[in-house]
Amino acid sequence: MKFTERFNECLKYSDLKQSEIAIYCKTSRQNITNFKAGRTFPSIETLYLLCQCLEVSADYLLGLEDETGAKTYTAQNAYYNHGTHNGNVNF
Repeated sequence: MKFTERFNECLKYSDLKQSEIAIYCKTSRQNITNFKAGRTFPSIETLYLLCQCLEVSADYLLGLEDETGAKTYTAQNAYYNHGTHNGNVNF
C-alpha cells in the first residue's frame, strides 16, 4: 500500500479536520490536500508531525509495516526486487 492510500485511510478514521492537521503539522491545508491526492509528499519533519497527529508510525504510513506493526519487507527482498540502493526513495 502506498503512502497516499495509507494517509487517506488514516484521515478517514481521524476525528480531526484537514485544517486542524495542517495547523498541528505547521503546514498549509493545501499541502494536506496535495498529500491526500498524491500530488506531493511530506518532508521528513512534516511526516514526523503527521505521525504524531494521526497516532501512527512512519513505517506504517510508508508501507513498511502493516496494521499489526509487522514488517512488510525484508532487506534481502528489497535488494533482489529493486537492485542496489541508489539513494532514491519511491513512495
